Formats: sequence, C-alpha cells, structure tokens
Amino acid sequence: MQEVKHPSNYSRLLNSNYFRIYAYTNEFEFIAVILEHFFETPKQFKEEFPQLFEKVKTMINFTEIV
Repeated sequence: MQEVKHPSNYSRLLNSNYFRIYAYTNEFEFIAVILEHFFETPKQFKEEFPQLFEKVKTMINFTEIV
C-alpha cells in the first residue's frame, strides 16, 4: 500500500480508469478490487501495471500453471 499511495503511482492508477473508483475508498477495498482484476483480466492487468501485478502474485503466492 505504501507504493500505491506514492503520489505519482496513485495518480497513474486513478488516471488509468482500469480500477473502478470505489477501489480507492479504503485499503481493503483496493485489495479486493486488484484481486478481482488479477483473476478476471490478468493479461490487461499485467500489461497496464506489471509491477503491481507481480506484487499481487507474490502476495497470494501465485505460481502460473503451465
């Protein structure tokens, strides 16, 4: 969350319109929304926010199934 709250990162996230505005209500909602996007639109998520995507993978201990 520290990285997300960094002004330049936060601005980029908001301006992208990828995550719905409600995601920024609080930290718990943000986590819920990014997890939702991680599973529903992983390709787009990885393309738009590769570093955040990798952080989510680490956070949930996700290993890609081949």
